[in-house]
This record gives sequence, C-alpha cells and structure tokens, in this order.
Amino acid sequence: MTGSSIDRYISQAKLNHPEQVNEEMYELLVGDIFQMVVKHCGLSTNLKFVFTPSRRAERLRLCGESWLIYDQYLGQTFNLLNRLFFNAEGEKEAITYFHKYIAERALEHGRAEFGVSLANIYADNRDRVRETVNGDPLRPAFTIVSEQFAIFHELSHEILDSGHDFAEFFMSLVADSIDARREVRRTQTRESLIDGFRTSDPAAYHDAPLDQVIAETLADYDSPTLGDLWNNEGKRAYLNRLQDEGILPAENEMLPQPVESSGAVRAPRRNQPPLRPPQTTFIPADAPRIQWTAAQHRVRAVWEELQSLTLREHPNAVSALMRILVELSVESYIAEHGLVVADNLSRKVGAVASHLLQRQIIDRAYFDELERIRMADQLISVASMQRYIHSPDFAPMENELRTYWARLGRFLQATLSR
Repeated sequence: MTGSSIDRYISQAKLNHPEQVNEEMYELLVGDIFQMVVKHCGLSTNLKFVFTPSRRAERLRLCGESWLIYDQYLGQTFNLLNRLFFNAEGEKEAITYFHKYIAERALEHGRAEFGVSLANIYADNRDRVRETVNGDPLRPAFTIVSEQFAIFHELSHEILDSGHDFAEFFMSLVADSIDARREVRRTQTRESLIDGFRTSDPAAYHDAPLDQVIAETLADYDSPTLGDLWNNEGKRAYLNRLQDEGILPAENEMLPQPVESSGAVRAPRRNQPPLRPPQTTFIPADAPRIQWTAAQHRVRAVWEELQSLTLREHPNAVSALMRILVELSVESYIAEHGLVVADNLSRKVGAVASHLLQRQIIDRAYFDELERIRMADQLISVASMQRYIHSPDFAPMENELRTYWARLGRFLQATLSR
C-alpha cells in the first residue's frame, strides 16, 4: 500500500485537517524509537499522523501492509487535560472543556443541534480554559508520556500478533508479575498492608486520603479474588459466606406479587410477549443458521453436538467442545483468507477479529470486547477457556458457559460465515 493510498483512505474515512499536523515534533518524540522497535521485531508497520475529531490511535492493515495511525488531536487533548490537572483553580474549567468534548462527540454522531448548543456554552466560557496555559513544568512531560503510551500501546499489539520472541518474553514477564501479586495477596494480611500505607510516602495513596485508601483496602480483602472463583468449591464457599453474613436475600424478603386495589393478585397483561425459554445448550435453539461448506464438516459436527448437549448434564464435555469450536472456527477462517498467524489460539482470535473489523463485519466496540476476552486474565477469557481443558480445579458452571456464548456468539457466527 503506497503513501498516496493511505492518504486516500484517510481523506475518505476521516474528517482530517492535514494543515494541523506537525510531523516534525512527533518524529522527535517517537520516530526514532518507533522505527528501532519495528526493525528489531521484524515488523513492517508504518506510522501516519492525522488531526481529526476522533482522537484515536489505531492500527490498519490493508494489502499486506500495516499502518499505525495516530491522531494528534488526541495529543492536544492530553495536553489540555494536563493543563486542567496542574493549573486549574477549580472545577469550572474542566466543566467548560467537558462541553466542548461532548459537542464534538455529538457532531461526530450526527446530533448537530445538540452539539452546537454545547459548543456555544463552551465558546461563552472558553477564556477560563485559556487561563490554564502557564503552570507546572511537569505538564509537558506528562503529555509526552501520555502520547508515547498511546502510540506504543498500539504497536505492542502488533508485536504480540507477530509471534516475535520478544512477545513470548514479555508475556512471560506479565505472567510472572501476576503470579507474584497473587503470592503477595496470599501471604500478606490486610493489617500488614495497611501498616505499609501508614508508613509510606503519601504519593502511594494514589491521590486519595489515607482513610479512604484503608477503607477501600478492607473492602477489597472482603471481596472474592479471582483465585477464589476459579473452582466450583470456591464459588460455593463465597456464596455460603454471603448467605451466612445475611447479604443474600432471604425467603421472606422476596417482593410480593402485584395486587389490584380490590386485593386480588393482578393477572398478567394481555398480549404480553412470551418469556424466552432458558438456554439449556451452549448454542441456543434460536441461533442463526450457518451456511456450511464441504470443508467445514468437522467444525459443523462440533457445532451440532453443542446444540444437543445440555449445559446442566454435560458441562465438562461442553467446555471442551467449546474450546475446540473456537479453534476450528478461527483456523477455518485463517485458511480461507490466507492469513499468516503464529500457532497460538489467542493470536489467532486476534488476527481473525482484526480481519473482520477491516471487512466491517464487526464494529469497533465489539472488536474491543474481543480484545479484552483475548488478552485479559479473567473468568471469561481465552486463558480461562484453556484452563477448562488443562486445570484439574478450574471447573465450568452453567452460567459461565452461557456467558461465553453471549460474548463469543457473534464472533463465531461471523467467522464461520466467512
């Protein structure tokens, strides 16, 4: 993809103001480091600057080439928010700028009348914001760090998707960090943690009063950890504890049925839509039909088994087949579209999701949801899906399996429909 091609894409897809772009400043801030990282990891990612109301840093892959598009208006916004943080005397300046931000969002989504009214409020009070120009010398440093984070955060996704050795090394560091934090959590009492807050520098309080930090720490220790919820025994123990403490509603606390003024129990309203039957299988009965091809015979067989096995009677079989379905689905899509992806389920899901986004089959909001499922170490994630297969303690529950369908169903249908 040539430079002129990316320029044509930007002119068609974005409300760009090229006269506002200052590439020289950004070449100084990130250019050399960006190119060094790209070269080291064997990537072909190019950096392109725009100035649009969208305020986004995003990746774009077209015609076999990769672009990272950074919106300098996002950097300008970082700078102004830091001005408000360091220099504003109160809340009025921030509220004034809030009107401008919402006005731009409203105009972007076609709410012109609403956006103009908010813009007028900002215009009448903008001098308050302008008065925050001078102030703390740390402000430019904060802005630079914020912009570099936005750019290199997107580049890190490229590195992770590339399968480079650094990606494996980095993921191992993250895993070690998570394990270390869990070990600290298991061995450290809340009393010792609170004593640490009392003797630490006030900067460790995260800009909150010490009493508030202590209260939040106590509440956190009284909440279930992810480790508590990784097996059915932990889940039931937590629910039993809530019941013993009187937090769960008792039988006599159920809401009464609505009654008429005469005292009779109110009859159901006429023409009320029937209640949706509970989902008893991983793939519900009302799931859209897939137009299968001959090459999809194996994944079709798994799909049809997941339509018949009940969640209540066969949770382990369903969880194993669910993981197989995800892997076969993405491999089928990758083969169909000639994508080159490292042999890793998480990266395969990411590559397919990116391709579906580029084809406008899924939107940005759902793509971001898939990224959270793919990358996050939480109950409903690709990592936890792997644990269903390999962990002796990580047992599936009905509601969790239903939630997987709720979050992954659209992705599976889009992937199998090609």
